[in-house]
Amino acid sequence: MAFAVLVTGALAGALPVTAADEPPREWDGLVRVNSKQIDHLYKLPEADFSGYKRVRLDPIEVEFDKNWKPNAAERSPSRRLDNSDLEKIKKTLAEEFRKVFTEELTNNGYPVVNEDGDDVLRVSAAIANLYIGAFMITTSVSNLAGARTALSKWARVLREGLDAATGRAK
Repeated sequence: MAFAVLVTGALAGALPVTAADEPPREWDGLVRVNSKQIDHLYKLPEADFSGYKRVRLDPIEVEFDKNWKPNAAERSPSRRLDNSDLEKIKKTLAEEFRKVFTEELTNNGYPVVNEDGDDVLRVSAAIANLYIGAFMITTSVSNLAGARTALSKWARVLREGLDAATGRAK
């Protein structure tokens, strides 16, 4: 497998990127490519997508924004988030990410596999700088639904990019 792609993004409510936070032009041999739909997209300059028929999703990384302080305004100790709560948010979001991306890709002709191969495109994706906005009375179901909406958009962007890169675009 001679190709890798790194996609990162942040959910709604993320802090804007400033000039000081500008991502590098190159990362581990990959070159940053401008995209109107994805925050940061990197690819090998000589990458040819035409032979890829299947996709392998690397484990999804989820990291909170360094400025997100979920307990800063919370006075009630019983409503504060502890480390296990934060890890649960990361794990749940990563699992939902994998589920949504797998559905989008599989339903549109890109089987998701767990092995490498000449026709397997390896995708590494991450949610970086996750900043969850003001807390409201919600349920885990409504929170997950909101996340699923954002993830579905990202999955469609990836799939449409694959369609264009592999010549399947309609």
